[in-house]
Amino acid sequence: MITELGQVGTQLDGFAHQMYGGEYYNCIKDEEMSAGGGGELAAGGRQGFPKLGVEHVPDMLTRGVLIDWRA
Repeated sequence: MITELGQVGTQLDGFAHQMYGGEYYNCIKDEEMSAGGGGELAAGGRQGFPKLGVEHVPDMLTRGVLIDWRA
């Protein structure tokens, strides 16, 4: 098997990747984040996060500003 484990492309890192004091963002407990509704989060969230997943983020569009600081 040949694989590339590096970062390729852009990424939006969701709140589900941060935990402090046994709780995720907005006081969500670990039990609430498990895919089955109880127990530990299986395989590090490979099945997706039921809460705080980036698939729940709405479409984003904004204007970009390019500043030519060399000129």
